[in-house]
Amino acid sequence: MKSAFIPVTLNLDVSAAGEEAQAVASELLRRTNGLSPRISEDEALRILLVDVMISAAHAMRITQELARTVVAIDPQATNSEESDESGIAVASVYGSGDERQYSLDADYSGKYSPNGWATKAIDAYVQHEADAIVIETNQGGDMAEDTLRNAGFTGRVIRVHASKGKYARAEPISALYAQGRVAHR
Repeated sequence: MKSAFIPVTLNLDVSAAGEEAQAVASELLRRTNGLSPRISEDEALRILLVDVMISAAHAMRITQELARTVVAIDPQATNSEESDESGIAVASVYGSGDERQYSLDADYSGKYSPNGWATKAIDAYVQHEADAIVIETNQGGDMAEDTLRNAGFTGRVIRVHASKGKYARAEPISALYAQGRVAHR
């Protein structure tokens, strides 16, 4: 069922609240005032939630020791004006067990030729001193790894094949954000 577009108005009475609650309410009002009146209420709440989680990720401090860094690539299937971007992100894990923390270290996503995304990923691997490059192989299988190798990459490649939809794959990451265990650096 599609949600109807309705104007979003946020009114909060925090006159009896403490300073911290008033500061939070003030920030919520600031963030929702710029939203389009044609956006649905559900979408406005989703945008606000993502904005709050990303702000918290920027403020989070890593307290554990670095365990591993990888460059992840989701290559675009074609290279044209209508193409999706190649997703290229650098991520790290710190600590172990229940104390693990995570960070999104950089995002190099963009529209590239095959050699372009491979070169960008190799540069990120070197710059971030990564342990491996992880490649999603749904769009081309061996071709993605061959493209990296042909661009000169000699390090470790981890191939993954996405068997679930994007939303199902995003749920564990979303849960880590909600737990305050992901930092943006």
